Amino acid sequence: MQENTFKKEENKKEKKSGKRRMLFGLLDGSFLESNNVLSLMPFLFFLTFMAMIIIFNTYYAEKKARKI
Repeated sequence: MQENTFKKEENKKEKKSGKRRMLFGLLDGSFLESNNVLSLMPFLFFLTFMAMIIIFNTYYAEKKARKI
């Protein structure tokens, strides 16, 4: 039984380190160097498009509020 709990603890540590590695990869931009970056491009374009819509909508709402 002790072997199983030890393996479970190792798996938890690996999962945490994997999440940390992914977070640091996002923050430092190293995920852009990987081979699968082309598969992420449509999602990145979608996020960029959504950010532009949110910014436009904010400016438009402020302009309408000032006009009122």
